[in-house]
Amino acid sequence: MTRPWIFQINTFEVNTRGSNRKMLSLVTDTHSKLSGATDPDILMLHGLLDPVYNNYRQICIDYDVVAGNREGGTLAFEIVMAQIPQQLRIWESGVRAVHIEDSPIEKSIFPNKRGPFQTGTYEERVGAIGTLAQKLNGMAGLAATHALVLSFYNMALGTRVAQQQDEGALAQMSDLREQQRVIVADMLYGILGYLMFKHRSERDMIDNYFDLTLLRSVGDGGTPATMTLSGTVTHAVFGTVLGGVQVELLLASGTITVTTTATGQYVAPDIELSEAEDAQVRFSRAGFVDKVEDVTFVPGEDQELNVAMQVPSLPIPPVP
Repeated sequence: MTRPWIFQINTFEVNTRGSNRKMLSLVTDTHSKLSGATDPDILMLHGLLDPVYNNYRQICIDYDVVAGNREGGTLAFEIVMAQIPQQLRIWESGVRAVHIEDSPIEKSIFPNKRGPFQTGTYEERVGAIGTLAQKLNGMAGLAATHALVLSFYNMALGTRVAQQQDEGALAQMSDLREQQRVIVADMLYGILGYLMFKHRSERDMIDNYFDLTLLRSVGDGGTPATMTLSGTVTHAVFGTVLGGVQVELLLASGTITVTTTATGQYVAPDIELSEAEDAQVRFSRAGFVDKVEDVTFVPGEDQELNVAMQVPSLPIPPVP
């Protein structure tokens, strides 16, 4: 298993899994700190975060409405739809910065110009935004524009669902909220990268833009989240299960040791983590070569790790 570089792990996404309340607190804090700056670079970052943040906040409100946790409070759907012309100009400029207007690719993205977004039923117009998000997904140079379109689509659809209260609305709202949480996490990850470059010689400045207490604890209750590591150990040659194998989890907080059963299975439950952590798992048994695997443990995310152990190579006797 290839060990991921720590900077490739999006700490904002990892440490808010299962906790939209934590993500909302985290992004609200960063949004506020960025908005109070006078530095043009920081204001630029605020401008990038602002629409994604506002869409996420509205989706969370709409979720609460559907769940019955809030009396009203959702934006009128008509107000959301009235934002389309302004948003459309932003999306068009993002696309045309990469593909000039009326080029083949630009035409494939906007085959009917603005028409589908500004005419037709509400469902058709929201559907047109969703179609645009699908077209932009994975297109070179348009990742940022795709995120903005998808973010607005999630918010518009969520507000419509909250307004209509259809059967299954809560599950749909939950999916939208989760997708938007990941979009917000990716935006915060990018902002962190920009700040790391900007303040590369004064790294303490980065702390001013994030509430690190939220990144260092997991779960809605503010306590560390648990995860379980399990798997099966087998003989590399014969494929038979191996009992009595000692499995050591080498964590920053200490070592956890368990042993495989007669069926070759092991379980290390209730591993408490406050954030994602790179670690090692060592497998050892007499008569076999020790095996070490590099893993990344994620709070609240169970993992399965199956390994096959080799017997030592026998020396080849010299030819007489």
